[in-house]
Amino acid sequence: MMRMLHSNFSFIIGCLMCLVTYSVKAQYQNVRIDKGKGGLFTPCEPTIAIDPNNNGRMVVGAMVDRVSFSQNSGKKWRTRKLKSGFGVFGDPAVISDEESFYYFHLSDPEQTGWSGKMVIDRIVCQKTFNGKKWNSGTFTGFNPPRQNDRPSAVFDPHSGNIYLVWVQYDRFGSQDPGHQSNIMFSYSDDRGRTWQPPGRINEFSGTCLGNETTVSNPTITTSADGSICVVWTLNNKIYFDRSDDGGISWLRNDILLAEIPGGTQYSIPEFGRVSCYPVIDCDRSESKYAGNLYVSWSDQRNGDFDTDVWLIRSENGGNTWSQPVKVNNDPPGNHQFFSWFTVDQVSGNIYSVFYDRRNLDGALTEVYLGFSEDGGSTFKNEKISARPFETDPDIFVGDKIDIAAFNNKIRPVWTQFENRALSIWTAIIDF
Repeated sequence: MMRMLHSNFSFIIGCLMCLVTYSVKAQYQNVRIDKGKGGLFTPCEPTIAIDPNNNGRMVVGAMVDRVSFSQNSGKKWRTRKLKSGFGVFGDPAVISDEESFYYFHLSDPEQTGWSGKMVIDRIVCQKTFNGKKWNSGTFTGFNPPRQNDRPSAVFDPHSGNIYLVWVQYDRFGSQDPGHQSNIMFSYSDDRGRTWQPPGRINEFSGTCLGNETTVSNPTITTSADGSICVVWTLNNKIYFDRSDDGGISWLRNDILLAEIPGGTQYSIPEFGRVSCYPVIDCDRSESKYAGNLYVSWSDQRNGDFDTDVWLIRSENGGNTWSQPVKVNNDPPGNHQFFSWFTVDQVSGNIYSVFYDRRNLDGALTEVYLGFSEDGGSTFKNEKISARPFETDPDIFVGDKIDIAAFNNKIRPVWTQFENRALSIWTAIIDF
């Protein structure tokens, strides 16, 4: 009898040890990149890029004018303010090529914020070779009194060009029905030194009201053959456009990817503004899914009590698209939002990061990773934040978070609000 009890006890202890081991492996190291001193805007809305030739080198940008650099795969960071003769005024977008990092942002030449006459009058691109010293920047989109917003950029290894899209307003906030918002495109063929004259690419213009009737949230990628692909939102719909000749011409008619029944702007309890932010990427790896285009976003099509993350796939360059697949794998009735995703251009795996409330009540929030190894047909989920954090509807945390992945090195970046201050975090994930 004692021998049987000892055997059962050993079995139970073994099971508990297995559970402890799994728990340790499932919890990824969280690293704080930047921390504010209180206030409403800094730092937030992070963006990240990984050097494809040296995966230890990473750059993170954050509102309003923050830049952080790591040389050891994100375990330690150095942060400072980014400066430019054109001003630095948020909406950061960081990308990399084989040798440099590029930081795109809005302008504030007079250094007076929204009270200035020239604020957001252009899109600025600053460049660094070593992550420490940045040039003063070049720009595109300067066409006063028009204003520019929400840049998204991509380096195309096929052509060596940098492609850039953004929203241009005739006058932001204007109620004049004659004032429009449009998606603009420009490119640089000399690694950011100069920019080609920008042109409009969207078929349907929007208003300048800053709501669902305004064209908004464009993102850009390139396909395996160098085609340029762009998505954005307008009138509670997601649209797609493509250029097959380096941006000289675009599709005659924009392709409607999805209608958003719950609207492209929606509410999350105890959270500030949230919008459907479509993200596009392409598998340019040598995986079995090479050439696939993917678009992902979050919405409330299942009700304002149930926000979900979705992904669709095209296997023919964007001409036709699959039905949406749900990225979060929890039961209905929870909120997953602020999603972003990327494709690992070595493995072809898809990685999505999002805020998640499946385990929590009230305003407490966690961060989850969704990942797919089968071309977006199915997704697994893992919690990657070390602890829950608060949200506050009066605290602006930006409009998005971000994630980068290269050769099974995955680095999500997100904003947390703790002790009345904003901070930027990453998780050390190496699959």
